[in-house]
Amino acid sequence: MSSPETQLQPFFLPSGKGKLFSVCFSPLKEAHHKRGILFFPPFAEEMNKSRRIVAEQARAFVALGYTVLVVDWLGTGDSSGDFGDADWQIWTSDVEHAIRWMHNEGIEGIYFWGMRLGALLALDCARQHADALNGILLWQPVNKGAIFLTQFLRLRLAADLVAAGEKITTKALRAQLKDGQSVEVAGYELSPELAADIDRLDLNELLSGYQGKLLWLELLAAEDRPVPAATSNIINTWHNEGRDISFHKVVCEPFWSLPELVIAPALIASSTSAFQNTFQ
Repeated sequence: MSSPETQLQPFFLPSGKGKLFSVCFSPLKEAHHKRGILFFPPFAEEMNKSRRIVAEQARAFVALGYTVLVVDWLGTGDSSGDFGDADWQIWTSDVEHAIRWMHNEGIEGIYFWGMRLGALLALDCARQHADALNGILLWQPVNKGAIFLTQFLRLRLAADLVAAGEKITTKALRAQLKDGQSVEVAGYELSPELAADIDRLDLNELLSGYQGKLLWLELLAAEDRPVPAATSNIINTWHNEGRDISFHKVVCEPFWSLPELVIAPALIASSTSAFQNTFQ
């Protein structure tokens, strides 16, 4: 259900290879200058765990006068295709269709909002759409695609242990992918092409190709938890180079990986305030 201040419009967005299920959150009263935010969702089951909080954040952005578009890329959510059919290039093409739709709706100032692996897709697409982009918000971006892929493959190992099935290692799963065979992980069929795309991703490299404004929210499970060294190194490098980055720590549970659904009021409040201060 939408709040009284938010118009909620679900629809299917045509793309080159199928229809993309999308939800547009927009103000009931059109702002004088239409500004929009395109959300880049996290990977696989992480998005399903995040939908409630993403919707709450979208409504908070609407209260600031933004239109927010949330799209299930091809093969994900309620969009056309199977997960095993998707690859990184298809998803970047889906982003083009989403941006075109936003422009057709009269939205001129566009911001990217990427979460986890979706943050890397947002940064990757930023280079191609630099002229249309006003800034990027990152929620807990993945640092190395190769590490993320290994962690994802470990879900298969855990499932095999529970089922007392054949013991397998991440090395064996990677060899299977390298041989051109798909791997099923937690109900998702991971193609060799998509696995190879993820393996090559590097946050620092993608950031180096982006020159615009950046807002980064790092989510820590407790106040006394340190910021990961890899993240600190990137932030320090950016500051030393005089790059335009705003970095904020937020105490928040890793809701994208928890078995139960949770709420994150501190994240919503911090993200909304930081976005307003950084980009408005």
